[in-house]
Amino acid sequence: MTDGISYRPVRSWRVAMLGALAAAASLAAAAPRTPPAGQQGQGARVDEILAGIQDTIIRLREHIHQYPELGNREFRTAELVANHLRSLGFDEGTVRTYDPDVRDAVERRMGEILAGVAAAGGGAFELDYDRGTPATINDPELGARMLPTLKRVMGAENVLKLDPTMGGEDFAYFANEVPGFYFRLGQVLPGGTSGGHHTPDFQADNSAVPAGIRAMSNLLLDYLKAGRPAME
Repeated sequence: MTDGISYRPVRSWRVAMLGALAAAASLAAAAPRTPPAGQQGQGARVDEILAGIQDTIIRLREHIHQYPELGNREFRTAELVANHLRSLGFDEGTVRTYDPDVRDAVERRMGEILAGVAAAGGGAFELDYDRGTPATINDPELGARMLPTLKRVMGAENVLKLDPTMGGEDFAYFANEVPGFYFRLGQVLPGGTSGGHHTPDFQADNSAVPAGIRAMSNLLLDYLKAGRPAME
């Protein structure tokens, strides 16, 4: 495999603006869940359980239909579901970290803390820690090599250095295997507006497409001309 280079559109930047991150571009996501103990192995009671929750399901469905929400904006629905899960003894949340060592430490300490709290109260717990995408971390050496290309093609004034963000990114799977360089592409015309990603009012101007093509193609050409560094 070669080094990885990728980008994403940014709703708040004008067309042809780019952002490069020297270190962590986005964070690692995980979804820890703590189901109540003693509720495993009850498959034979499915019909009985369904009969007992039928009215609750109908009530929840009526609430969701009464208060429809846009994609990625389901705040009322999320609160409704979370409150119901807590009433059953479940709790769920999201852990977000920038560093792989911190990610490991959070999962370990969460288990240790829950074990201590449960033991102090004479109870038990089960932690289902579902790891999502890891943190997207740009390779500093690769970033330093590619940054001059972006400045030459797009203009130095249009290339920004960014702080890490709290969103997860699938490109992390590539960047965790080979040196990666992840940057962002502005896609809003001056004076224009856009909603967030994954929302119905996300508006990317078409003029951002050739800008992104110029940036990506020149990055790849300059990378290939300079020669790929030896991989260990």
